Amino acid sequence: MKKRYSFAYLTSLFTNQMGRELYLGMKEALQDKEVDLTVFVGGALQGKETLCSDLADNTAYELAQKGDFDGIIIYGGAIGQLISKEEVEAFCNSFSPIPVVNISLQLPNIPSVVISNYQGMYKLTEHLISAHDCNNFAFIKGPETHEEAEQRFNAFHDALADNQISINEEFILPGNFSMEAGVAAVAELMKKPKSCLPDAIVCVDDDTALGVINALKEQKISVPSEIIVTGFDDARFAKNCVPSITSVQQPFQKLGQTAALQLFEKVNGNPIAQLIEVESLPVIHESCGCYGHQQFPFIARTENEENDDNMFIDSMIGSYQENLTINSLLLMQLLSSLEKVCNGETEVVFYNAFSLFMDNQSAPQEKIPFILNLLANLKNHVQHKFEERLLNAIFQQAALNAHSIIQRTSALAQYQTEENYNQLNFVNQKLHQATSLKQFYEMSHKLLGSQYINRCAILLYQERGKKLDNLRMTFSYNQQQLSIPSEASPICLTSIFDDFFQRGKSNAIVMPLTLSREKIGIVLLDLNNDILDLSQTLSWHFSSILKRLQTISENEQKRGQLESTLQDLQKTQQRLIETEKLAALGKLVADVAHEMNTPLGVSITYSSLIVDTTEKIEQLINNGPVKKSELNAQLALLNKAGKANLVNLGRSSDLVNSFKNLAIEHDPTQLRTLFIKETIEDAIVPMRNRLNKAHHQVTINSPSKLVAYSYPRSLVQVLMAFIDNSLCHAYKLDERGCITISAEQDEEQIMIIYEDDGCGISDHDRNHILEPFFTTKRNQGHVGLGLTTIHNIVRKNLHGKLKICNVAQGTRIQLSFPVDIKKALSTDQDIN
Repeated sequence: MKKRYSFAYLTSLFTNQMGRELYLGMKEALQDKEVDLTVFVGGALQGKETLCSDLADNTAYELAQKGDFDGIIIYGGAIGQLISKEEVEAFCNSFSPIPVVNISLQLPNIPSVVISNYQGMYKLTEHLISAHDCNNFAFIKGPETHEEAEQRFNAFHDALADNQISINEEFILPGNFSMEAGVAAVAELMKKPKSCLPDAIVCVDDDTALGVINALKEQKISVPSEIIVTGFDDARFAKNCVPSITSVQQPFQKLGQTAALQLFEKVNGNPIAQLIEVESLPVIHESCGCYGHQQFPFIARTENEENDDNMFIDSMIGSYQENLTINSLLLMQLLSSLEKVCNGETEVVFYNAFSLFMDNQSAPQEKIPFILNLLANLKNHVQHKFEERLLNAIFQQAALNAHSIIQRTSALAQYQTEENYNQLNFVNQKLHQATSLKQFYEMSHKLLGSQYINRCAILLYQERGKKLDNLRMTFSYNQQQLSIPSEASPICLTSIFDDFFQRGKSNAIVMPLTLSREKIGIVLLDLNNDILDLSQTLSWHFSSILKRLQTISENEQKRGQLESTLQDLQKTQQRLIETEKLAALGKLVADVAHEMNTPLGVSITYSSLIVDTTEKIEQLINNGPVKKSELNAQLALLNKAGKANLVNLGRSSDLVNSFKNLAIEHDPTQLRTLFIKETIEDAIVPMRNRLNKAHHQVTINSPSKLVAYSYPRSLVQVLMAFIDNSLCHAYKLDERGCITISAEQDEEQIMIIYEDDGCGISDHDRNHILEPFFTTKRNQGHVGLGLTTIHNIVRKNLHGKLKICNVAQGTRIQLSFPVDIKKALSTDQDIN
């Protein structure tokens, strides 16, 4: 049984014109060879130490190295454009012992198939010299290390030397295969006087030429009447721009065919050439001024072969087989149909045979010059059989038919492409609505699996390393089965190769998933033939959607982590607040206890005096007659002791009531009318001992009848915190100070100004003073929640505001809150 082979094709160019032609050439060459072809798309290699590029993910190349392939085709001219030939050869050798054929770059020890850039550029330069009398040239080069770019320049250089034309070194300008390089070159040339500009600007490629033409238009310089411009590659856009660009055609499809056939021979153990060159040809368009004068092979008739159709057919096949799909059967049908017309049948017989010939041509638009030339040779061969007028009419109509067929074919191809794009855009719009990876995978299978994609697998990077080991299989399907692992699993290369790269499977493509230079993963696709050109679009949409969904997933995870952290912080904050409250309460209890100790101690003393005096009066009465003076003296002492007790017990009662007010939590039922001055005095009472001990003076400036409808306990708690903050932070040890508390009404607001003459607050500390856990005395046991808690009380309980600032000496705290909190709240609700 004949063995079926599996080849891999490594490239950084797949969906542009060159990439398509190369791939189609390979598929055409291998279609009857029992060979499967898998494409690995990456970027340009950056050096020996790494396969990673800033422009694309080259992990696909590493994946190819793990595959069980019989042969490898490497597009060395593309993926090796940034490195040396030695490095490209080392990369090719990394696949050993698998046979490798390299294309578009000549390597000394690797079988290579290249396009002879030299021949096409040499002929094009000679055309400019002989047909247009050009003798003053400029040349825009490619990258210095790029071999094909150097070949093109060398051909240009040699053509000028062979025609005794000297090179102006000032007109040899750098470039990099881009329109920007063409624009920059024109800017450099325009530094010269207009009379010194070159006759022709020869560019290393069509992109550069287009940049030159656009820049010359900006300078009001006409192409080709004032300056001729030529390119290289004969890109599709070069034919459609104005003027169309005279260029050099690189037969990439033939290049792909040749490379595939060479590898097939090598895999089968047959010897192959170390180097095969495919000839490039000039393509004359408008930018040199002689559109329509392209030179093609012309088959001349001789007396010996006048009636020898077989010799004519052999000559035609030899001349056109590189550029047209041509064989003896097709040509014999054309000659036979002309013979029938000559014998009296209608010309439609020939037109039908010619239509059949056109149907066999792939990409006929690219081959129209060769088709028209073939018609000219065919006309020349049969002209002796026809009357001249009839012959001219037949072949003029055939030429029109050729253009008509091409237009219809192009229109149909464009319609099919647009239809595919429209359908894919509709599908992608649906896919972009996915809100999770699982939903995206399920929708992809449903919307793409039946019509576009036979098989698909997505491998995503799970870590920042972006290496093969970091890839995880997250999704795979074929037309019958969908597989979404519950957790991203490490890739099993054996399973991947068995499924996607097995014998008998076609159109397998491995492409990077990248977005804005960020590497997301790799997608493995087995596409239907009609959307191969759209694989890059599909890959881009996948990248965009996956990146968005990954970001959503990561954000959700981070959100969960942040919410958990926030909950932990809130719990910690609550514990610290409780600790702060307990500490404050402990300090308050100690202060109240100290304050109560004096009046209670005095009361105990006077109570003891009352007991002693009462016993003494009782003795006086029991001992007989009592003198009025003695009784009055004892009664006066009792009166004095009683009054003293009342005063001191009253002080103790006030302290207990103040403590009760602070100990009770905020309660809506405590909302009442309060006198501002009395409330300020209530706040000072528990702090009196500490104020007296430090010899600080407190002054209250407030109208006695200033009232508000609010929460008195909250206001007392706020004012006590202000005093405590001054005692802890404003004054040094043994430093005496003055604290002033002023109050007034400003329309519907009560304004309380608290001022001390201490050290003040720095600008930095003032910006953070209300933040949780901010303190300048953490080493002294302060937590930093005092003013934060007070700020919350002002906002939530009093519905007021705090403003802290420095004055000439000390600190000012401005507290404002509504005169009538109930009225203020109802007004806010009405506004909302």
